[in-house]
Amino acid sequence: MPFKFDFKNFSLMSLIERRGWIVAGAFALAAAILSWVMLSQERVRLANQAKQNLAAFQENTLDIVLAKADIPSGKLISENMLYTQRIDKNSLPAEAATSVARVVDRISTVSIKEKYMIPVDKLVWPTTKETTLAAKTPIGKRAMTIAVDNISSLLGMIKPGDYVDVIGVIPLPVEVEGKQAAEPATVPLFQNVLILSVGTELGAGSEKESVSRRKASEFTPKESAAPLITLSLSPEEANILAFV
Repeated sequence: MPFKFDFKNFSLMSLIERRGWIVAGAFALAAAILSWVMLSQERVRLANQAKQNLAAFQENTLDIVLAKADIPSGKLISENMLYTQRIDKNSLPAEAATSVARVVDRISTVSIKEKYMIPVDKLVWPTTKETTLAAKTPIGKRAMTIAVDNISSLLGMIKPGDYVDVIGVIPLPVEVEGKQAAEPATVPLFQNVLILSVGTELGAGSEKESVSRRKASEFTPKESAAPLITLSLSPEEANILAFV
């Protein structure tokens, strides 16, 4: 019996199978796209959550300065003797140092154990037989004196060795009724600036020098001039302040 092939049925079956593969491929592609979209959204969500967690951590924590090794009393503290660690703000002791710059080149009046915090209230500047402004000015810094009023100087409560923020009052040109005028604007200039001296007080002299200075001031007429404060600034900061 001769063999007969039904081409009509074969073509129909092939078309059905082909359409089935196309539909299956379309579903697979749609599933892949949907998975990619979901993974991308999850990745973005996790990244945003990580940023929020980091911001919350930084907002609620603060750096604290600790000793890498035991620091004996009277030892001049250098930067390689210190390290920082972030802790919760609520558990931060009031006397804890939060800036390495406030500790370097100072002397502790007490012994500090390894991994213990550096207490700023126990730090003093090294004293010499003759204290000079040049000796007190850190390497790479410039001493610059500015005049301040009693309000800016906190009625004399600012002392040498303190750190302050410097805010300048800059006249900005404005137009008033068609005429040019200057309006003062308050601009923050620098942060965490070391005070080298207040007036002629360097704050690091011997007790004998301090006593003699106080005795001399008793016989010196009081002047109404604005108090002078000498700041420790970088060359760039000094140039900026010179034009303010």
